[in-house]
Amino acid sequence: MLNAPETLPWYKSRVIVGALVSAVLKILYLTGWVGELAEGDEAQWVDVAVLLASFIGDAVAAQARVVQEVAPPITLRKEP
Repeated sequence: MLNAPETLPWYKSRVIVGALVSAVLKILYLTGWVGELAEGDEAQWVDVAVLLASFIGDAVAAQARVVQEVAPPITLRKEP
């Protein structure tokens, strides 16, 4: 078995960061806050950009999880 890596702070985890970016962007989109950034046809482009960025966050999280052979434990504490 591979040696388990040391504990990883949550903000250095691509899985956690990608998932958080995706979740925040989806919440902003669903609450309508993103629609306030532009009007008319521009609003549709803003919506597409936000959803595309959310998809990228999902892809980063999924890719990071797939390539890990051994997932390091994640902590909320900062590095010593």
